[in-house]
Amino acid sequence: MKDGKILIISDTHNKTKHLATLLARYAQEIQGVFHLGDHDYDLLQFADTYALPLYTVAGNCDDESLSPRERVVTLGEKRVFMAHGDRYNVGSSNLRLLARARAFNADVCLYGHTHIAFCDVVDGILVMNPGSLTSPRDNKPPAYGLLTLDMATQTFNGRILHI
Repeated sequence: MKDGKILIISDTHNKTKHLATLLARYAQEIQGVFHLGDHDYDLLQFADTYALPLYTVAGNCDDESLSPRERVVTLGEKRVFMAHGDRYNVGSSNLRLLARARAFNADVCLYGHTHIAFCDVVDGILVMNPGSLTSPRDNKPPAYGLLTLDMATQTFNGRILHI
Protein backbone atom coordinates (compact mmCIF):
# COMPACT_ATOMS: atom_id res chain seq x y z
CA MET A 1 0.00 0.00 0.00
CA LYS A 2 1.20 3.49 -0.77
CA ASP A 3 0.86 6.49 1.53
CA GLY A 4 -2.73 7.32 1.96
CA LYS A 5 -5.91 7.70 3.90
CA ILE A 6 -8.42 5.12 5.00
CA LEU A 7 -12.02 6.19 5.58
CA ILE A 8 -13.29 4.70 8.87
CA ILE A 9 -17.05 4.39 9.46
CA SER A 10 -19.39 2.53 11.78
CA ASP A 11 -22.98 2.12 12.85
CA THR A 12 -24.69 3.24 9.65
CA HIS A 13 -27.85 1.24 10.49
CA ASN A 14 -29.21 0.96 6.95
CA LYS A 15 -28.94 4.69 6.25
CA THR A 16 -26.53 5.46 3.43
CA LYS A 17 -27.04 9.15 2.63
CA HIS A 18 -23.95 10.37 4.52
CA LEU A 19 -21.95 7.35 3.41
CA ALA A 20 -22.69 8.07 -0.26
CA THR A 21 -21.65 11.69 0.25
CA LEU A 22 -18.36 10.70 1.91
CA LEU A 23 -17.50 8.13 -0.74
CA ALA A 24 -18.09 10.68 -3.49
CA ARG A 25 -16.03 13.29 -1.62
CA TYR A 26 -13.06 11.07 -0.76
CA ALA A 27 -12.99 8.43 -3.54
CA GLN A 28 -9.99 9.96 -5.30
CA GLU A 29 -7.87 10.43 -2.18
CA ILE A 30 -8.50 7.37 -0.02
CA GLN A 31 -6.89 3.97 -0.29
CA GLY A 32 -9.80 2.04 1.21
CA VAL A 33 -12.78 2.03 3.57
CA PHE A 34 -13.23 0.18 6.87
CA HIS A 35 -16.77 -0.36 8.22
CA LEU A 36 -16.83 -1.38 11.89
CA GLY A 37 -20.22 -3.03 11.96
CA ASP A 38 -23.92 -2.52 12.39
CA HIS A 39 -25.14 -2.75 8.84
CA ASP A 40 -21.83 -3.50 7.18
CA TYR A 41 -23.80 -4.16 3.99
CA ASP A 42 -24.37 -0.41 3.77
CA LEU A 43 -20.75 -0.16 2.60
CA LEU A 44 -20.65 -3.34 0.52
CA GLN A 45 -23.44 -2.14 -1.74
CA PHE A 46 -20.99 0.47 -3.08
CA ALA A 47 -18.41 -2.15 -4.11
CA ASP A 48 -19.28 -1.92 -7.80
CA THR A 49 -19.35 1.87 -7.78
CA TYR A 50 -15.92 2.52 -6.27
CA ALA A 51 -12.75 0.58 -7.05
CA LEU A 52 -11.53 0.65 -3.46
CA PRO A 53 -10.63 -2.06 -0.98
CA LEU A 54 -13.55 -2.42 1.44
CA TYR A 55 -13.02 -4.13 4.81
CA THR A 56 -15.93 -4.90 7.12
CA VAL A 57 -16.63 -6.56 10.44
CA ALA A 58 -20.05 -7.59 11.69
CA GLY A 59 -21.71 -5.89 14.62
CA ASN A 60 -24.47 -6.90 16.99
CA CYS A 61 -27.11 -5.80 14.43
CA ASP A 62 -25.60 -7.83 11.56
CA ASP A 63 -27.25 -11.22 12.02
CA GLU A 64 -27.19 -12.01 8.28
CA SER A 65 -23.67 -10.71 7.67
CA LEU A 66 -20.94 -12.83 6.13
CA SER A 67 -18.28 -10.52 7.59
CA PRO A 68 -16.11 -11.78 10.46
CA ARG A 69 -16.72 -10.39 13.94
CA GLU A 70 -13.12 -9.20 14.07
CA ARG A 71 -10.20 -9.02 11.67
CA VAL A 72 -6.63 -7.84 11.32
CA VAL A 73 -5.56 -5.92 8.22
CA THR A 74 -1.89 -5.35 7.46
CA LEU A 75 -1.00 -1.95 5.99
CA GLY A 76 2.69 -1.72 5.16
CA GLU A 77 4.39 -3.13 8.24
CA LYS A 78 1.56 -2.12 10.56
CA ARG A 79 -1.34 -4.21 11.83
CA VAL A 80 -4.85 -2.83 12.23
CA PHE A 81 -7.28 -4.68 14.51
CA MET A 82 -10.97 -4.17 13.67
CA ALA A 83 -13.96 -5.19 15.80
CA HIS A 84 -17.41 -3.80 16.40
CA GLY A 85 -16.73 -3.75 20.12
CA ASP A 86 -19.96 -5.10 21.60
CA ARG A 87 -18.29 -8.38 22.61
CA TYR A 88 -15.66 -6.43 24.56
CA ASN A 89 -18.06 -4.30 26.64
CA VAL A 90 -16.68 -1.07 25.13
CA GLY A 91 -19.58 0.89 26.56
CA SER A 92 -17.88 0.65 29.95
CA SER A 93 -14.19 0.46 29.07
CA ASN A 94 -11.95 -0.32 26.14
CA LEU A 95 -9.47 -2.37 28.23
CA ARG A 96 -10.69 -5.80 27.03
CA LEU A 97 -10.68 -4.59 23.45
CA LEU A 98 -7.12 -3.26 23.83
CA ALA A 99 -6.00 -6.60 25.29
CA ARG A 100 -7.40 -8.35 22.23
CA ALA A 101 -5.65 -5.87 19.91
CA ARG A 102 -2.37 -6.48 21.76
CA ALA A 103 -2.84 -10.24 21.30
CA PHE A 104 -2.65 -9.59 17.55
CA ASN A 105 0.33 -7.22 17.94
CA ALA A 106 -1.84 -4.46 16.51
CA ASP A 107 -0.57 -0.94 16.05
CA VAL A 108 -4.08 0.40 15.53
CA CYS A 109 -7.35 -0.66 17.19
CA LEU A 110 -10.62 0.33 15.50
CA TYR A 111 -14.08 -0.23 16.97
CA GLY A 112 -17.63 1.10 16.91
CA HIS A 113 -20.79 0.17 18.86
CA THR A 114 -20.95 3.12 21.27
CA HIS A 115 -21.92 5.73 18.63
CA ILE A 116 -19.45 8.05 20.40
CA ALA A 117 -16.37 9.22 18.49
CA PHE A 118 -12.96 8.72 20.11
CA CYS A 119 -9.38 8.91 18.86
CA ASP A 120 -6.25 8.75 21.01
CA VAL A 121 -3.06 6.80 21.55
CA VAL A 122 -3.45 4.38 24.46
CA ASP A 123 -0.40 2.43 25.62
CA GLY A 124 1.27 2.92 22.24
CA ILE A 125 -1.77 1.81 20.20
CA LEU A 126 -3.77 4.27 18.12
CA VAL A 127 -7.36 3.67 19.22
CA MET A 128 -10.25 5.02 17.16
CA ASN A 129 -14.00 4.80 17.31
CA PRO A 130 -15.43 6.88 14.45
CA GLY A 131 -18.77 7.27 16.21
CA SER A 132 -21.92 6.84 14.16
CA LEU A 133 -22.46 8.14 10.66
CA THR A 134 -26.22 8.22 11.26
CA SER A 135 -27.13 8.32 14.96
CA PRO A 136 -24.48 9.75 17.28
CA ARG A 137 -25.04 9.54 21.03
CA ASP A 138 -22.75 12.36 22.12
CA ASN A 139 -24.85 15.41 21.12
CA LYS A 140 -22.51 16.06 18.19
CA PRO A 141 -23.12 15.78 14.45
CA PRO A 142 -22.64 12.40 12.73
CA ALA A 143 -18.97 11.45 12.65
CA TYR A 144 -16.40 9.41 10.76
CA GLY A 145 -12.66 8.87 10.95
CA LEU A 146 -9.69 9.23 8.66
CA LEU A 147 -6.63 7.10 9.27
CA THR A 148 -3.50 8.32 7.49
CA LEU A 149 -0.45 6.11 6.97
CA ASP A 150 2.97 7.50 6.09
CA MET A 151 4.78 4.53 4.54
CA ALA A 152 8.24 6.12 4.81
CA THR A 153 8.01 6.47 8.57
CA GLN A 154 5.44 3.71 9.13
CA THR A 155 3.38 6.04 11.28
CA PHE A 156 -0.35 6.48 11.58
CA ASN A 157 -2.36 9.57 12.28
CA GLY A 158 -6.04 9.38 13.13
CA ARG A 159 -8.65 12.07 13.29
CA ILE A 160 -12.37 12.35 13.78
CA LEU A 161 -14.43 14.54 11.46
CA HIS A 162 -18.08 15.51 11.56
CA ILE A 163 -20.61 15.75 8.74
